[in-house]
Amino acid sequence: MAKVAFLGLGVMGYPMAGHLAKSGHEVTVYNRTATKAEKWAAEYNGNWAETPREAASGVEFVMACVGNDDDLRSVCAGSDGAFAGMSGGSIFVDHTTVSAKVTRELAELGAQSAIGFVDAPVSGGQAGAENGVLSVMCGGSEADYAKAEPVIDAYARICRRLGETGAGQLTKMVNQICIAGLVQALSEGLNFADKAGLDGRAVVEVISQGAAGSWQMANRFETMIDDQFDFGFAVDWMRKDLGICLSTANEIGASLPVTALVDQFYKDVQAMGGGRNDTSSLIRRIPLKVAQAAMDTGVARKPIDDMEAYEQELGARLDPTVDTLSGMFEELKRREPRRVVFAEAEEEKVLRAAVSFKAAGYGTPVLVGYEAPIREKLREMGVEDRDFEIKNAANMD
Repeated sequence: MAKVAFLGLGVMGYPMAGHLAKSGHEVTVYNRTATKAEKWAAEYNGNWAETPREAASGVEFVMACVGNDDDLRSVCAGSDGAFAGMSGGSIFVDHTTVSAKVTRELAELGAQSAIGFVDAPVSGGQAGAENGVLSVMCGGSEADYAKAEPVIDAYARICRRLGETGAGQLTKMVNQICIAGLVQALSEGLNFADKAGLDGRAVVEVISQGAAGSWQMANRFETMIDDQFDFGFAVDWMRKDLGICLSTANEIGASLPVTALVDQFYKDVQAMGGGRNDTSSLIRRIPLKVAQAAMDTGVARKPIDDMEAYEQELGARLDPTVDTLSGMFEELKRREPRRVVFAEAEEEKVLRAAVSFKAAGYGTPVLVGYEAPIREKLREMGVEDRDFEIKNAANMD
């Protein structure tokens, strides 16, 4: 067993460090929020430190799982960084998804003090970290990897070296590129099934056993159907990763048209207030009920009992061929209405549609409903309520 430091106790790092402790390693943790480090130490009978340097002092391996390039630099370099506390011959293992550029930069910095470096981003999400079944893709020297692999195995289903320094991060980019397309395809497929009047669960039960099957389908279809996304890998982090993919693609001359498109779709989800939701929330961008955006220059007060019938009615008033949210908004924009009214705006899906409409640059929506819950939900979504015209239904009864 080894002496190990673990830097970063987010939704991934906390359980990963726990698996190291349960495997018998002597673990010291560091986290920017010290209370979380204290909690981990109490739960796993481990140690915690106030700085990365203190955590790294006297250990054989330092594992990190932080946020981005700058976060990684901050825990590695400087007088309080891990490298300042590590001894020659020890190994730094980075599980953060960062650019290959910063990976090579820090590997070179560590090498000046005879510190080994393995870039080892992971895939499998929060559930994979909690269950100790992550896929770990590594880059670095064969010698450093051989030493680190038995430690990484504490939370890995599969761990492989793909090449020299940076190869792990490049492989993780391939992973994220594939996921982006898969989630969009799954979103479209589930929406198609719903529009066709099919039972989405029954459909997936059948097609998941054939060529369409994927991890995303097996693990996310039910929560996508149920509109539940308060878990998993956040959209904000996915956009960070896709940004790295697109930047690297530009450097190496790779073409990523679908990835670039899905990245913009995730931007729409962020604008709807879904930055902290799981990446499968991409489906929320598709089935927003345009029926609830009434083409009106006054105030829409019609109760919406039959959503499908109302959607057809509204579509017919504009253009019988328009039956999608994006198509409807394009038609509204073309006709340049003075305003578009969103009735019953205190309902979450209606409000998301209005926020999406505003973010797309189509104008200032009119929100009609009960004012207090509308303003409260806008604040929860991180959206300024002054960007909307709000009419209180309580004053109109």
